[in-house]
Amino acid sequence: MTPGALVVLADMASKKTKEKGAPSGASEAVKEEMFQWMAAFKGFDIRGFDKWHSELGDCGARRELSERRELAKEAATKNNTDALLRHLEWMLLRWKYIQREDYILPLARTGDKVNKPFQVANKRRSAASSAQKEAWQNRADEKWAHPQHCRKTASEIARLIAEPGENPGTIRRAIRKKLS
Repeated sequence: MTPGALVVLADMASKKTKEKGAPSGASEAVKEEMFQWMAAFKGFDIRGFDKWHSELGDCGARRELSERRELAKEAATKNNTDALLRHLEWMLLRWKYIQREDYILPLARTGDKVNKPFQVANKRRSAASSAQKEAWQNRADEKWAHPQHCRKTASEIARLIAEPGENPGTIRRAIRKKLS
């Protein structure tokens, strides 16, 4: 059944309900059913959307989606398929965006939980490393202060101040001779 035929059927049904003296809500029910058929004809799951929409909390997106649904319904009753498709596409994209957002945000929070202990450990390790480098620099400054070692390079001083198990190359890169 084509969308044009659905509009004709809806018009005929609304005329019949008005002739019989039925309440005007009956024509609204027919328009709603026609809208659902047209949306289904275009591949949009309006019932699934309505179910999801009813579970959506009270937020700006819910109001936007309600307005857009009414505009799509109005476009369907006027047989304006371009406007109907535009509104249905907007509703679908917004629906998918909100679902994706609902999926991604908890993951982002989980990432913060996972990364926090590493950040704390990195700060502790960095503080310990800074203290070690400062100790090496102080020992190197003491050595360079003596006339016996004042002309020695950082590499030679690093070999002198290295304790067992320490790498003189690492110490050499961490110390700097102060200009006097």
